[in-house]
Amino acid sequence: MTPFGAGDDAFIGRAVLREDVRGSLVSDVVDGAVVVADAGMGKSALVRLVLKNPVDRSLPLWIQGSPVLKSVPFGAMAPHLFLEASADTLSALTVLRGFREFLEAVQTDYGVRPVVVVDDAQYLDEDSALLLAQLTAAKEVRLVVLTRSITGLPHDLLALSKDGLLRRVDLPPLTAAEAHRLCAAHLGGDVLPSASRYFHAAARGNPMLVKLLVNRSRGVGHLLQRNGVWVLSGAPPKPGRLIGDLVQAQLSSRTVSERMLLETVGLGEPVPLSALLAIGDPSAVDALENDGLITHEDCSTGLTRLTQPMVGAVIRETVPIGRRMALRNALMQVYDPEDEPAGSTLRWVEWSLDCGSPVSPSGLLRAAAEANQRCDPDFAIRAVTNITDPELTVEAGVELACAKMLRNELDASEELLGGLISAATSLTAAEAAAWTSAQFLYAAKKPGSWVGNYAVEWRTVIERIAGESDSDASAEHLNDARLSNKLLECYALNCEGLYSNSLAQLAAVVEQNDIAPVNRMLALALVGEALGLSGNIESGIQASIEAMQLLAAGGRATEVHTGLVLCRHLELLILGGRWEQIEDVFASYPFTEPWAWNHFGGIIGLTQARVLCRQGRFDLALPQISMSIEALHQNDMEQLLPLALGMGAYAAAVCGERELAEQYSAELEGTRAAGHAHTLMLGRCYGVAARAAMDEKSAELMELADRVADQGMVAVEMHALELGLHLGFPHILRRLVGTELDDEGMDRRILAQIAKAHVEGDLEALASAAANAKDAGFTLIAAACLENALVCAQDLPRHPKLAKLRREIIAAREQLSEVAKPVPAKAAGALPELTRRESAIAALVRSGASNKEIASELAVSTRTVEGHLYRMFSKLGISRREELPKLIGR
Repeated sequence: MTPFGAGDDAFIGRAVLREDVRGSLVSDVVDGAVVVADAGMGKSALVRLVLKNPVDRSLPLWIQGSPVLKSVPFGAMAPHLFLEASADTLSALTVLRGFREFLEAVQTDYGVRPVVVVDDAQYLDEDSALLLAQLTAAKEVRLVVLTRSITGLPHDLLALSKDGLLRRVDLPPLTAAEAHRLCAAHLGGDVLPSASRYFHAAARGNPMLVKLLVNRSRGVGHLLQRNGVWVLSGAPPKPGRLIGDLVQAQLSSRTVSERMLLETVGLGEPVPLSALLAIGDPSAVDALENDGLITHEDCSTGLTRLTQPMVGAVIRETVPIGRRMALRNALMQVYDPEDEPAGSTLRWVEWSLDCGSPVSPSGLLRAAAEANQRCDPDFAIRAVTNITDPELTVEAGVELACAKMLRNELDASEELLGGLISAATSLTAAEAAAWTSAQFLYAAKKPGSWVGNYAVEWRTVIERIAGESDSDASAEHLNDARLSNKLLECYALNCEGLYSNSLAQLAAVVEQNDIAPVNRMLALALVGEALGLSGNIESGIQASIEAMQLLAAGGRATEVHTGLVLCRHLELLILGGRWEQIEDVFASYPFTEPWAWNHFGGIIGLTQARVLCRQGRFDLALPQISMSIEALHQNDMEQLLPLALGMGAYAAAVCGERELAEQYSAELEGTRAAGHAHTLMLGRCYGVAARAAMDEKSAELMELADRVADQGMVAVEMHALELGLHLGFPHILRRLVGTELDDEGMDRRILAQIAKAHVEGDLEALASAAANAKDAGFTLIAAACLENALVCAQDLPRHPKLAKLRREIIAAREQLSEVAKPVPAKAAGALPELTRRESAIAALVRSGASNKEIASELAVSTRTVEGHLYRMFSKLGISRREELPKLIGR
């Protein structure tokens, strides 16, 4: 691993900013730069690397600002002064003369122009700042100022910036992609994208904090390398000393009042703004908000949270118990979360338990549920074990079972869930037990058909409670419970792929007025799934978008079903080609909780890989799939491993990695088939396509397409046809010729257009279909269509118009050269034999000759050379001229 501030990883995400700083040191307009960023953002590392290889001859002189010396005139300049022992060190003229002598000595000894770098310039004394400003204005030095806050600079340095003598360079936080590159560079290997996203979110893009978190997690076993891939495992560690020191450095300039407010929010977030204003100085609240340390939610209570997760983690680790109790008592004077549950109470309950203060059973149960929703099973277990109310036995058992599931302790979870539905004495408890039991089935790889059994058991409990003479269940609550029960039945139907059976029931639920938001959300999510997977993708996405909106606005009641709604929405976006919206979901969904990355890690990586596959970038998808498989081996509550293995087999086969393809195929065959029917069949579809890629036979893929079509699984059918086209089996599309396409799938309409054009041998129609596919984002279909067009063109008579169309098709295919063609089975071992003429052309290509030069050498036309080349490309399974020398040279 690289040390801090060393290596090229200090430039990750900083290339443009590096040039800004470098340019300021040679500019005729400005005399340097002021670099603004918080502690750990890499100011010093960036400037050191810029000055390590300067564009002109210069020597850096570092001056360090210090809080201790800030009140000492010229204190920071002392190491750089040539002064007599009797000199008046308080005289600005004397100090200026002494520093000039120092600069002259440097120039004499090294023959270079000095660049003065002031680190932590917010702590520089005013006299030193004035001296440096004068020297900079006089063009005697170049000046680079590093500061955490532009407003905290001494007046004279600030004036240089405002007057345009120093170029301002702000270092922003790293993006998620940049943080991933940083993690990979720092660890020296592949990193599961969900792991790097966790570090990015926890550090808020701070590079040094990212590295510290990586080191800390690696040191305690939270970050492990499995089969060459770094993945997260188990509970995240506490921050530790180094991370604590960095965070404390960031907060070192805060006032006593500001620190008190930060500690209060960190221990109990969210805290209503009104409570903070009541216990603290309003100006301190404003200062923290202006500096981006706290944020207020846009709601009636103005709930306040910390913007940086690590600040809260350090506060909760370092604040002594006595101070915790004092801060809690002060807040209790103006606010009690149990009396006014305006938002999350998890931190408040944790704070109370740490202080030994009592928490009501309902408060503990609520905190446990919230902890499970945040994928934090450790705290959920802590909260549940403190519940002593016998009336909450079922509810507590549900939350404990959830926590055990999140920890992958499935045997313990199954034991806890046994009999909970029937034991429930309230509608809420029965509902929680039923849905949790359904979730358990998939986590434990049990048959999805068993979900219906839970629905029946739950319905019995609902009617039992409705018939009790002393029941306090209202008619509205009973109706909500019955609707939720019906939704569980529909969930079971969808999981079995019986979309036509569920759609009518779901549509009836959606059309009802005055139903609970959580029921409407579930109904919309399931309607979207049934519509989308049966071919009506646009309607499905619209329903799913509404469900996501309800998830975002619904609070605790809807958060219970976050995984269900989120995974179905991502699936529909993949099927519909909405690539940008997928990234928006990842960016907006609150994945900042450490345990959430463990739970969703495989889902995130596999989603990104699926997008790459549909774009034809199997070379990029394969490493992503391999990393996702490692994550799913660890945690696969949505049963995505069969899909990942099938995709891995196909991507490996396409890329010519036959051994890896056979390994994934064998594991797929040995995997127990359980889970969502759509996911299982999609995995099988890729697995069958992988075998077809290796043995060049299409019969099994066609049979699978027939089977899923008969079952109404249109989305899987389209994948089978898409892969068949990619493999060079256009005849597999003939099933679409003449069919009435009343669904909304863009991919299906394009494939039908290709099928018709292929049957009719219409090159122009094939080119048009490829253009449509490219515009819709389905570049795999576009490239495969163009390949089919080139094959068709070989059988057509020569004609000037057709020749022009051939050239256009060739040019269009070259624009999609990044889309790989499957490597033929022979090419995975020995290369196919080339004719004598093809071998001669290959040798000339390898020597660097152009088509025109090859034609001249062989005394043939350029068109003849082009024809030979494209037949060779088809033989060898390549799509670019650049690949030919490398392949022939094997």
